[in-house]
Amino acid sequence: MTVLALEFRAVRETADFGFLATEFPLNRLDPIGRHVAGPLTVRRQAAELAAGKPGTVLAYCSCAALGAHIAELSGADLVLIDADAVTPEAVRRDVTAVCASLGAPPADDVEIAFAAVRDELAAVHGADDQAFEMVDELFGRYRAWLRFLAAAAAAEPAAPAGEVTVIAGKRLPALENLLADPDRARVRRFTPEQGTLESPEVREFLRNHLLGRGFRASVEIPVAEGKGACASDK
Repeated sequence: MTVLALEFRAVRETADFGFLATEFPLNRLDPIGRHVAGPLTVRRQAAELAAGKPGTVLAYCSCAALGAHIAELSGADLVLIDADAVTPEAVRRDVTAVCASLGAPPADDVEIAFAAVRDELAAVHGADDQAFEMVDELFGRYRAWLRFLAAAAAAEPAAPAGEVTVIAGKRLPALENLLADPDRARVRRFTPEQGTLESPEVREFLRNHLLGRGFRASVEIPVAEGKGACASDK
């Protein structure tokens, strides 16, 4: 029995579950990479990950919708940390943020922004084949992130059968957008001075929670690489 930990490790080390890795059978996954090849619904990605039959799902920030659907399909317990109920408005804000970060004019379609700045960005790095490959890889990461957000925004509320715990170190989201029965969730509020997953109190709570589920020290399963960020951090 494993713990499936959905995180954005490629963004910053303080937004992941690495502190649990030496104590529990942790399968750490950055879900963004699965969206590089093309659009993917939350339900389809959840079905793929639920096949591994995790005992508990930990989901950070914008991974909340995916984590909830995995828990529903697998019967796992669910722990949401700083859950972000992604909305279409949040997706549009991130599109605008991507355009700004690239120095491109605001556009409803990010592909327009990519086309507008591709040559300019490649020129900064020599305008050779390698430079264009590097720029296209950057665009691919942005594209995958926006696909992931769009999938989360389109997902229906999930109905996990197992225990649902919500750790709120930031504002509490509208849980009805994530859970079909939000009243089943046990909400634990913390006031960390730093990032929620950096908080000693939150870390101790998670350790005790997993120990209470019968998990014991094991070897970490390597993280799946990807790139993402919490929509509310943009």
